[in-house]
Amino acid sequence: MELGLFNIVFSIFGGLALFLYAIKQLSNSLKKSASSILYRMINKLTDNPIKGMIAAYQKVSTPKTI
Repeated sequence: MELGLFNIVFSIFGGLALFLYAIKQLSNSLKKSASSILYRMINKLTDNPIKGMIAAYQKVSTPKTI
């Protein structure tokens, strides 16, 4: 009985550790890929002052309903 309980507990904690590791790896890879995309998008939206003012106005005038 002891060995069965040990196997169950070990399997649960091992699975949880593997799941958390996978989530951390996924989070890191998404941060790396999204950061370059966001940088290019912001750079394109604000490459001249007029575009920057329009983007800022749209951000401020958007209703904040979530």
